[in-house]
Amino acid sequence: MRKKATLPSVIAFIVALVGILSFFIPYASLQDENHRDSLNEFGEMEVVDDVDMTLGDMVDPSLFTLTKIYVQGVDSIWNGDEAAYIVGGIYGAIGVFAVLAALFALARRPILMLLSDLIMFGAFWFGKIFAEESGVMASYIAPRDWSMGYYLYYPVAAILVICAMWMLVAKRMNKKALN
Repeated sequence: MRKKATLPSVIAFIVALVGILSFFIPYASLQDENHRDSLNEFGEMEVVDDVDMTLGDMVDPSLFTLTKIYVQGVDSIWNGDEAAYIVGGIYGAIGVFAVLAALFALARRPILMLLSDLIMFGAFWFGKIFAEESGVMASYIAPRDWSMGYYLYYPVAAILVICAMWMLVAKRMNKKALN
């Protein structure tokens, strides 16, 4: 009877791996080809000394890159504003809770997986709102479009919720079958 919970667990694990992968693939992309070409021309040049990031990383930044920008660049980029730690922590939480969702899927813990998924998506949603409101996406200098890393989080979150519910129903059915 344990096999009924295996399929949703495997699906959830694979989908959570997509969520982890999405943390490292481009989240946003430059629209302007001229600006893109000029950044690529100086691609290996560091932006600032204390941030492990090059100009080439700014063409199509991932959530991982954005996390580094906000956490490492507090003093040099954000002039010591501690709010950058909070924003970087929120971007980083997306990846951390995607990893936790994958681990809970393997452990067949649907409630913990659902909780991790909801926190991951909440952090993703807050990061999206921050990127739109702070001008990261709609900069006059370098306007950006959302990229694949952004669009994958919607189906990842939805499928993880469905799999968690499926796992809960399968567990309940297993308990009824044993009684």
